[in-house]
Amino acid sequence: MATRVTNPRSDMFVVESEAERRALFDKVRIGKNLHPNEYHYLTFSGVLPVTLPDNLRMVALPDVHCPAHNKRVFWSVLQFLKWYRPHVVLFIGDVADMFQLSTWPKHPRTRVNPQGEIDDTRDLIYKVMKSGPVIDNVQTGPFWVLDIEGNHEDRIIRYLTKVCPTLAHFLDAKTREPIVHLPNLMGFKPDDPITFITGRDERGGFEGGICFNEQLHAEHGSIVKPVPGASVQAHCEKYHRSTMTGHTHRMGTYSRQVLDKEIYGVELGCLVDIEHPYFAYAGATDWHLGFGVVNVLNGKVHVQPVPIQSSLDDRGQLQYYFTYADKVFVSSDR
Repeated sequence: MATRVTNPRSDMFVVESEAERRALFDKVRIGKNLHPNEYHYLTFSGVLPVTLPDNLRMVALPDVHCPAHNKRVFWSVLQFLKWYRPHVVLFIGDVADMFQLSTWPKHPRTRVNPQGEIDDTRDLIYKVMKSGPVIDNVQTGPFWVLDIEGNHEDRIIRYLTKVCPTLAHFLDAKTREPIVHLPNLMGFKPDDPITFITGRDERGGFEGGICFNEQLHAEHGSIVKPVPGASVQAHCEKYHRSTMTGHTHRMGTYSRQVLDKEIYGVELGCLVDIEHPYFAYAGATDWHLGFGVVNVLNGKVHVQPVPIQSSLDDRGQLQYYFTYADKVFVSSDR
């Protein structure tokens, strides 16, 4: 019997009520049975199984590297979130840079403030949490934020493991999380609508991730190839399932037929300021600005890469812009 395909209204996210949006999110499950509101932990180690209902909207934000993110671009992304009203936002690794703890050589004039990085990252996540429109005098936003930790967040644990491994294992008495774990340092609590995912050994950027609808594997990524799309191809072949990654700062896609199913891969790009002094070590780059929009139809999870372009405006000023559903979002000087 042929599968009946339904076509949701493309403008549904604009006209739906907040109650309708909440009712759809209430169908989200961790695994098969557990609603996210019933999961009273701040972190998860391993691959978190998540079941998404049809028509759910999710936005995947790769490699922000706060405070070295492109602030003009991120302002336009926040405007997109306000308009699109996603049920879930996914950070797919390296939301914080933690430059002070890197092993890269640092220019002596580069200003570094580790506590400031943690505070800025927390504020950026809060902006995403409250990125929706004001409805009935209430500031709305995504109902759930997922953060797959990357290798940059893992710099904290790697550093402590080298200089004082015992301290790395002390737990906060209230959250029962490692005291120096980034979510704990940012002040998030287990009942906040955010979940941080690490690898099975509680390390960031290494095999920790999310499997959506038993179909799409999302992780920060650990395999790096020189060609856009080749890194996520290697991840697809590793898992034999569709995969979405960050890490490379490149945007690319891959697809193939495997036995009785199609698998696809998406590298999402990044949201960094390529000229920021934190990236002086990178030299010439082929990094691409962008993010991903995720939708669910007939139980299948679809990822649409959204590339961010740049050009000079009529004043000769550099502007960044992207389009989605015939709407244009432009960066700001704010």
